[in-house]
Amino acid sequence: MSEFRWHLMAEEAPEDGNGNYILLGNKGAMYYANRYHDVGLFHVPNNRDNMKSDNEIKAWAEIPPMEVES
Repeated sequence: MSEFRWHLMAEEAPEDGNGNYILLGNKGAMYYANRYHDVGLFHVPNNRDNMKSDNEIKAWAEIPPMEVES
């Protein structure tokens, strides 16, 4: 089973481009993002403004691909 590897936003940012991320907000909220822009913004499709600034995020993790056993 794949596991999430958390990264502190203050120490490391994801590469610019599409991806699947789980975000932990500074106040404990969790978000799904499908893109990171190197200007410091995550695209959060189910959020009111569709963006979360990296200063609103405490940590992030890339969602690993689903492993299916046959």
